[in-house]
Amino acid sequence: TSTSSNPDSGSNSDSAAISNVSKMSLSNQSTLDKLVTMDAVVVIAPMIAMHWDDIGYRLKLQEHDVDLIETETRGDLAKACKKMLRKWLRSADSRGPKTWKTVVDVLLELKIDCSSVIATLEKDAAQS
Repeated sequence: TSTSSNPDSGSNSDSAAISNVSKMSLSNQSTLDKLVTMDAVVVIAPMIAMHWDDIGYRLKLQEHDVDLIETETRGDLAKACKKMLRKWLRSADSRGPKTWKTVVDVLLELKIDCSSVIATLEKDAAQS
């Protein structure tokens, strides 16, 4: 027996979460405006790994690059996410400046909660 769910049941909470993250993003501009570094990628990639390919496409990576990463990483999502972010960092024709704001904007577009990403970046910035 399957349970049916109301398609609107999560929309209000999703909208509220995105709104809260947007407000956090605005209050943390200096953290988000920092360039993406490989040290931070190692920490952040596992947090967003479940969606690495969607994020890669939104960052304007080519389909063949995403396919190659998928083949090379053989289901290791964290490794795939790290490779995808490295590819984005090296790519001249990809989306936006290579800042965390660009990544967070993509997460928001995909309706992925990025509050833990922002908190981790802030913690890292405070320790620097």
